Amino acid sequence: MHPDLILKAIPAVSGKNTLSQFTFMFDIRSLDVAKDLLNFLVLNSIGIISPDNTILFSEVDRMKTAILALRSGCDIERIAKALESFASGNMKELGIKFKQTSHLQSPDFRLIL
Repeated sequence: MHPDLILKAIPAVSGKNTLSQFTFMFDIRSLDVAKDLLNFLVLNSIGIISPDNTILFSEVDRMKTAILALRSGCDIERIAKALESFASGNMKELGIKFKQTSHLQSPDFRLIL
């Protein structure tokens, strides 16, 4: 599996999804590519496809996906950016005010009180 595809999957590895939700979050048009990627993730102990074809991801599956991308040859800086982007998006959704300074070697999130 191409490392860039694994990298693109990081935001989609979350909770309980249908194939179409995963494909939308994965930001790719091809259902076949999404199915291949899901099967690859499951073969690498990331996520479970239930009998009703729902995809279930655990809380650690996103980090396992990042590690898999790294092992597949994806650049660590791109992985860090994907995880940082995901984290800041979640903090915004939760209404947490923060100041983000991005120094790739050491990203710094400071809560604003």
